[in-house]
Amino acid sequence: MDNNERAALLIRVAQQIRDSVDKQAILSWAEELISKTYAPAQNTKQQEITYPIDVFARYKNILYHGKLLNDGKIERNGDSFSPSKAAINITHNSVNGWRFWRYMNKNGQERAIDTLRTFRLNRK
Repeated sequence: MDNNERAALLIRVAQQIRDSVDKQAILSWAEELISKTYAPAQNTKQQEITYPIDVFARYKNILYHGKLLNDGKIERNGDSFSPSKAAINITHNSVNGWRFWRYMNKNGQERAIDTLRTFRLNRK
């Protein structure tokens, strides 16, 4: 079974679950499998990244906005939190904020901010 088939199976399973943290986790896994299949390899060390970065997240059909700061925190409404804490403030559930928050890359593709974390950690 290749990644596409695994992702399709995960999506079918998620469709059988009512809205919950489990459903979101399953859909995140499917998205990760799909991104590993289709996304071209990117050398993040060569990317020019300028902070702050506009980020967003969708939760229960509501779009939330924030800014990813160069220290790895998300700023919303004048306060800054770790990505996971900022996500938990929205969902009231345990969430991997690095996968919850999204940004638009230079090619106009939506990506999880997790793709920026390697670059940020390698610069320290």
